[in-house]
Amino acid sequence: MKKHDFLRQFPSDCTCGKCKHEFTDSVLSLREHGQTMRFKNSTGNPIDSIAVDQCWLQQQSACDYLVFDWDNHPYLVELKGSDVEYAYQQLQATLNALVPKRMKEEILCFVIARKFPPIAQANAQKILKQMRKQWPKVKVHTHSLQHEHCFA
Repeated sequence: MKKHDFLRQFPSDCTCGKCKHEFTDSVLSLREHGQTMRFKNSTGNPIDSIAVDQCWLQQQSACDYLVFDWDNHPYLVELKGSDVEYAYQQLQATLNALVPKRMKEEILCFVIARKFPPIAQANAQKILKQMRKQWPKVKVHTHSLQHEHCFA
C-alpha cells in the first residue's frame, strides 16, 4: 500500500506549514491543554504527524493529530482536558471524514485527558461500540495526562 492511500483525502496541496511534518527524531511529543502524547522512535525511520483540527479539518469536529509510522500504520490522538465523551466523538468524526469503512488495517487511537468522569466513560464506550461497527479494528486507549507509545 502506498503511503496514506487509505485516506479519503490528504492535504497534499496545503501550504500553511501546520498540517504535516515528517520526523526522524527519537521522540515525537504532541502537547495541548497540559496533556502530552509521546511516540518513541528508536529506529530513526520517518514518522508523519498531521495537525488535523488546526488546518486540515478545521471546519468540522476532528481529533488533534494523525500520526503515521514508517509502515503507514495510523494513530489518531486527541489531547483533552476532561470531556472524554467529546474526545471520542472527535475521533469518530475524524474516522468518518478520512477513513473508508471496513478498513482492514488496525487503527490505534489515543485519548489523553486530565479527568475521566464515570458517566463520560460510559458514554464513550457507546461511541466506541458504534465506531467498531464501521471500523472493526479500531482500538482506543485512554490515559491520564501523558502517555508514551513505542514504535517497534
